[in-house]
Amino acid sequence: MSFFNDLGKKISETSQGAVNKTKAMAETSRLNSAINDCKNKIDMAYMEIGNFYVNKYGENPNPEVADKVNMIKELEGNIKNMQEEIRKINGYAVCPKCGKTVRNDAFFCDGCGEKLRSQEPDNRCAFCGATLQPNASFCTKCGKPRNAAPQPQPQPQPQPPYQPPYGGQPFNGQPKMNVDSQPVNNTENVKEPAPAKKICPVCGYELDASQEICLRCGEKL
Repeated sequence: MSFFNDLGKKISETSQGAVNKTKAMAETSRLNSAINDCKNKIDMAYMEIGNFYVNKYGENPNPEVADKVNMIKELEGNIKNMQEEIRKINGYAVCPKCGKTVRNDAFFCDGCGEKLRSQEPDNRCAFCGATLQPNASFCTKCGKPRNAAPQPQPQPQPQPPYQPPYGGQPFNGQPKMNVDSQPVNNTENVKEPAPAKKICPVCGYELDASQEICLRCGEKL
């Protein structure tokens, strides 16, 4: 019995130790998370202090931090230059008045209306659309004069509205009959309809509808 008692005691102690370790790990994780949160807040405060100092005393910084302030300004200038290169690569520029990104071929800013550049004369051929050289008098693609305007193309004349025949009535396959003419009596040529038929339900023989007894099997209909 003592063996089983000792075994149960060891199992109980082991289980209690595992529970204590789990609690310790959870508490440690909670405290580490709180510590990291405090560190992040401290870093944010330092960043705000640094931004405030550079913006206010950047022109005349304390000699002890002058190197850091100058490095920050240099890096900010590098960032602006690289952003400008990205805009040029993608065909965009920045409005000098409001700072909005606009296309580099725009004459006015669509944000504030600021004039961005003077309008240049059109350097495309009015006939074929090819790009003309600045001093060229003729288009090298179609040979047309630079300042010549294309002749307007003749417009097709509108067709008169369609007038249906036979006095304006839609044609339905029959000519319009004269009101003075008499209709032709063709009743003698009209065939009488065939008599109705019925089928014997027993033998399937076809009978006239008036017959009441099947002529094949004698079934009474």
